[in-house]
Amino acid sequence: MPPALQFAILAALALAEGPAHPDLVDVAEVAPGVRLDLRYATASAVFNSAFLDVAVAGDMAGPWSLPRLVGAAKARELYFLPGKFGADEAKRIGLVIDVFDDDRFVDEVERVVARLAGAAPLAIRGMKANFLDAERVGLGDYITAETERHNAITASEDTREAFKAFVEKRTPVFKGR
Repeated sequence: MPPALQFAILAALALAEGPAHPDLVDVAEVAPGVRLDLRYATASAVFNSAFLDVAVAGDMAGPWSLPRLVGAAKARELYFLPGKFGADEAKRIGLVIDVFDDDRFVDEVERVVARLAGAAPLAIRGMKANFLDAERVGLGDYITAETERHNAITASEDTREAFKAFVEKRTPVFKGR
């Protein structure tokens, strides 16, 4: 399995498999400044920033993205005082959102992917856009954009299908419109 997987509908998963030593930024981003929404690790995964150990200041916008995941103080600690740490610590500090046993990892991540793949694509796109806007614009502009998206999505065929399926106690079938 690749170290990072970005799937359709603008949501992303990072797959940190052990016992390799993925760079902290590799787990947090798929490209400089492009953070992943959902990050998982195997129980045997080991992490390390290691930049200072090899006399470099970092790359891939790590000092920009890592504080947004783990907080400014923890990000600085991970960079200025590099050292290996396991998946449980990565979860504790917010670098990954969950840790799965190595032998169940692929099945668990596939379960998450299947759940998202069955969700309403317009709603997922809207959520992704909302989170991105929340990081880039002021509250007033955010509320305007969120309201526009909300109104467009709730007027969609998919939202009508979701409400109808809920009342009929069945799984909705989304068409992305």
